[in-house]
Amino acid sequence: MKKIYFLSIIMVCVLLSGNAHAQVTYTSVGNGDWSNPSTWDLIAVPTSSDNVIISASSIVNINANAECKDLTFTNSTTSKVAFNTASMSLSVFGNITGVISSDDYTSGTSATGTKIIFTGSTSQSISNIGGSCNWPDFEVNKSAGTLTTNANARIEGHLTVTAGTFDVNANAISMASTSNITVAASASLINVGRVAQTTGGTAKNNSISISGIFSSSTGSASINTTTLTVNDGATLDMKGTATGFNNNSGSENPTSMTCNSGSTVKYSGTGAIGRFVNYHHLILSGGTSAGSAVKTISAVGTITISGDLTISNGARFLTGGNVVVSGVTNINDNGEILWNGGTGSTFVFNGAVNINGNSSNGVIRFGGASTTTPAYTVNGDVTVSVNTTVSAFNLNSGTSGASNRTFEGIINFNGNVTLSSTNSTLTSVSTADPPSTNINFGGTNKILTVLAGSSSINLRGDVTFNTSRTMTTTSATSFIFTSRPNSVTPEWTIKIDNGATVTVSDGSSVSLPNRAFSDGTGAGNLQINGDLRIGLAGGWNSAVTNTGSKNLGSASKVTLNGSVAQVTGTSLPASLVNLVISNSTGVTLSGATNVSGTLTLSSGNLDNSTNQITMGDASTISRATGTLSAAPVFAGLVNLIYTGAVTTGNELPTSSAVLNNLTINIASGVTLNNSVTVNGTLTFSAGKLTTGSSTLTLGASGNITETAGKYLVGNLQVTRTVGNNQSNTFGGIGIS
Repeated sequence: MKKIYFLSIIMVCVLLSGNAHAQVTYTSVGNGDWSNPSTWDLIAVPTSSDNVIISASSIVNINANAECKDLTFTNSTTSKVAFNTASMSLSVFGNITGVISSDDYTSGTSATGTKIIFTGSTSQSISNIGGSCNWPDFEVNKSAGTLTTNANARIEGHLTVTAGTFDVNANAISMASTSNITVAASASLINVGRVAQTTGGTAKNNSISISGIFSSSTGSASINTTTLTVNDGATLDMKGTATGFNNNSGSENPTSMTCNSGSTVKYSGTGAIGRFVNYHHLILSGGTSAGSAVKTISAVGTITISGDLTISNGARFLTGGNVVVSGVTNINDNGEILWNGGTGSTFVFNGAVNINGNSSNGVIRFGGASTTTPAYTVNGDVTVSVNTTVSAFNLNSGTSGASNRTFEGIINFNGNVTLSSTNSTLTSVSTADPPSTNINFGGTNKILTVLAGSSSINLRGDVTFNTSRTMTTTSATSFIFTSRPNSVTPEWTIKIDNGATVTVSDGSSVSLPNRAFSDGTGAGNLQINGDLRIGLAGGWNSAVTNTGSKNLGSASKVTLNGSVAQVTGTSLPASLVNLVISNSTGVTLSGATNVSGTLTLSSGNLDNSTNQITMGDASTISRATGTLSAAPVFAGLVNLIYTGAVTTGNELPTSSAVLNNLTINIASGVTLNNSVTVNGTLTFSAGKLTTGSSTLTLGASGNITETAGKYLVGNLQVTRTVGNNQSNTFGGIGIS
């Protein structure tokens, strides 16, 4: 037992001796080479786990590849390292600390290929060592953790971030005129306050190549270099408040900026865009309210965004040059495009356009002079989810939203267009009345869709349907071809080109307050499956002038809703499914008309005293406050619905064999002016029916449905034949 105990003690002592040697601090004793043991107080050469102190009056030369953990300089003027031996490097696994950042801790000019390397897997820092310290090649190659500096960095050679993160902490990186910066694919160079030349002036031949992440700081950051390349998969993020790109003389720079396929450039600060170049993915942000972060590209030549364009957080993309976006355009959170395109200039969206912002100033605006004729073209699908009463495409806002700007250009929609949020609108102009705004719908069999709330596609200016297009809505949505403001003539046109068919889908509505469908290049076709709302005095003759086919589907509706007296028009098809009269000044029937569905008398009088209207078998008359000059012709049974507080008129059949169902659906009730027979069901959805001196008779198959507060007041007559041992409810009048 004693022998075993003795051996255990020996083993523990050996282990303790090994651990105690793990970290040692070496202090220089004077000038000398790093690899010479006599340079150090411990008469040995430091390793990667050893801390090093460069004492006063010591210049230690890196004469061979060297390494240490922490490196500390004790004197601001006489503690130095020298890189005098070509191709040698110093690898630092810990922190570097100086005395004051204004002094130089390197000695002489570095030899070719010398390098300081920051490596390891822990966080590292450079403290109190600044722009007066001339580093040779500077490499960050960390498997994990971040290198952070608290002062400017002055680099005679090249800066390479091979792996890991170098946080410049809003400080400057000063480079020699031939120095390069390289950020590898797995690396990040972030919070760069400035990249500048040590010699000043504009003569330089340096470059920045980004394959990982490069970001500026949020202050007045600027990047000065001859050549800037953003490679596939890389991200350049300019976060500053200044332009971002200018050399020491203030002129535009870099001389060459290349954004390769797969790269992303972000302008996420309040500063403006500095270069008119081609981008792959371009992301603009940096503000709060709309237009608070203006990103300006000078109006020179053509800029191509071969990937996606994303604008959000109050950023405004302001340019007047030609722009092509090949990928998807996303406009979010008060993002805006304000385009001051000149005559002949174009802004082309080849991909989808998704407008998801919540801007009070509109999200795609035009602000050019009234003498220009530029063109927006959207070849992809447009989806508008912005919840605002201001339109997504605001073609008359001016540079600062002034209403005196006019848009005399063209906007082409060649894909599907969808509005999906409450109050969204698609196009708008001001009351300044643009004299030559053209909106063209192209593409093959594309759809205009309004999905939500009180949204609308509000089309102002001349509209042309170049190819077939379906217009479909849900809920309370609509398509509005707005009239020209201020009573200016001639009115804007709606043209359907040869071979094209405009289809108003079932359940959808299209409003023509003062405009007409007409031929474009040749005869166009019109298919109405929904509601065509006509405001022109001439009715159908004025609103539907295309010479191609004009078809009314099985759910179609024609609405006369003008603000002046209207006629239905002699060209109105003789057979209609549904007809709505909603004109307080009145509508005159221009020819004999058959209605097989519903005649709705919303307001005003339909003058059918000369030309008669015939109600088909099983048709319906729905009356609010509108009236008929004469009783219609009833070709069979008819249903009658009252939604307004009125006394019955010519709409009420006098023949006992005509009225099928009668529905009262107005809380203030309806009064009979003639006796009537109901052969189907008398339903009280709301209110009462007062007969006065008239009588309501339930036919042989007639019945009545009453509830509390909803019933008949007056004379009701029911005749039934009842045999022995038979029960009868007498049409539901309350006895049996």
